[in-house]
Amino acid sequence: AVEAAAAEAEQAAAQAADLPEMSLDEINAEATAILADYISRHPESALSCLNLVSVFRKLERSGDHITNIAEEIVFFIDAKVLKHSGRTDEHYLNDKK
Repeated sequence: AVEAAAAEAEQAAAQAADLPEMSLDEINAEATAILADYISRHPESALSCLNLVSVFRKLERSGDHITNIAEEIVFFIDAKVLKHSGRTDEHYLNDKK
């Protein structure tokens, strides 16, 4: 069962590698253009399309937040590594004087 799950994960990773890499910013911009074109051809769907534009914008913003969190985690890990690299808080205080 573990081998099958590993094989499935490897296959999914290979498939994901074949997908074009697009940032959330690019997806948002492309989706907005597509929806604007759709609205011009189907004005009766304008409200639904505007709701979708809002969803894409919020997804893009969520991606920005996720990036910020990841950067903070990396900083936290690096700070921990520095803190435990032999320097104690006492040495740090003496260096700041």
